[in-house]
Amino acid sequence: QDIDDIPLLLRQAINNANKTVYQTAKSDKNYNHMGTTVVCAIIKDNVVYVANVGDSRCYLVNENNLQQISIDHSFVQEMIDKGLLSVDEAKNHPNKNLITRAIGVDRFVDTDVFIKPFNKGDKLLLATDGLTGMIDSEKISSIINSENNCKKAVEKLIDSANEAGGKDNITAVLICND
Repeated sequence: QDIDDIPLLLRQAINNANKTVYQTAKSDKNYNHMGTTVVCAIIKDNVVYVANVGDSRCYLVNENNLQQISIDHSFVQEMIDKGLLSVDEAKNHPNKNLITRAIGVDRFVDTDVFIKPFNKGDKLLLATDGLTGMIDSEKISSIINSENNCKKAVEKLIDSANEAGGKDNITAVLICND
């Protein structure tokens, strides 16, 4: 296996996770309809390779700019893409948590992979919708850019999501290229 083919490596890892969750869900009725989302990244030679399934997200933060790298696999995102819903309308849509792809739901899963430069001073945020569903991108950017310490920035992000209601599990990883 060629470990230099990072997009293939990410897809294989997610396919293996999908197979395990799918088989577990099929083998035990207590886990029927079990599924999850995933976002992951590999950084090599100042390039970040990001893979996602579902609505867990990856953001690239540089020069006070927050750019969402991943694309949500959700009913609401599909409506935005078709021009049927604005980004602002999507924030409060009743089906905003309805995802169209997930790990473990089907025998096979389609994984998106994105490739971006990752330069000195850049930061990479991997987060579940427990964070991104509770605080908007402006607040996320403000917290990350106001804190030089990555660990403290993550703590502030999680605290802010909890203060906003904390309605879902919150996972956040911030990688700083200092």
